[in-house]
Amino acid sequence: MFHVRDASRAEETQRTDGWLELARQLGTVLVEPPEGGQLHFSCWQLQLECVPTKGQLLSPCCRRQLLELLHAVMARCQEAGATCELQEGTLLGAVKLGTILPWERDADIAFSSADFDKLDSMKKRFSDDGFRWVQRTPASCCYENRTTGGSALVLTGAWQAELWGQHWMDTEKLRDQAGLPPTRVLLDGRWYPAPRNPGLYVRNRYGHEVYRHAEHWLTTGMKSGWAAYNTARFVPCPDPGGHSCLDQYLTDGALQFDRPL
Repeated sequence: MFHVRDASRAEETQRTDGWLELARQLGTVLVEPPEGGQLHFSCWQLQLECVPTKGQLLSPCCRRQLLELLHAVMARCQEAGATCELQEGTLLGAVKLGTILPWERDADIAFSSADFDKLDSMKKRFSDDGFRWVQRTPASCCYENRTTGGSALVLTGAWQAELWGQHWMDTEKLRDQAGLPPTRVLLDGRWYPAPRNPGLYVRNRYGHEVYRHAEHWLTTGMKSGWAAYNTARFVPCPDPGGHSCLDQYLTDGALQFDRPL
């Protein structure tokens, strides 16, 4: 018998373990040691529970969890041959920042109601990914002679992706009426289908101040996501002076959120 020791891997493990306790104390997911390189820490390593908090930025590792859920849902849409598009706050984050909003609460995805059974058949695949598919309402007939409705959740830990059926998606209209591919937006380095003219779409959805920032409607205590958002200021931080406090940032401009915070 003999053992082969990967010295480089052992040194990397030792280096990571040496910085982990400090990373936990500071709640930081990225360390750049003086000897060079980068060390990335997950929420699991940091023993960090992902709970959206009023007035505070989400930890980058918590945002990564939500992004992984979103990527998994869109991958299963493609695998099932279902038409899916980014919607609501998820689309807003893609248009404004190229990723999810740093104060996001969930992921929003629209799908063609006619494809509901295709998505429902992915239940085991979601389970294999570590997620849970929950059907909320079935699709029904009909609106404008097309299947309509249907909704579901895909759950993991503190996060959920909300899926809402629509009777006729923009992706379908472009394909069926003009023979064109879907409009796509860039989110976390991946191009995903979206409604036509995504910037105009989110402006019509959220109002003319859409490119200023406001926290999620559940955080600010509004009755629904259709209420008018207050973009004048962020909610006061419960931990004044903390590095995750949103109220230290302006509500206008994307550069301040361009790098992980």
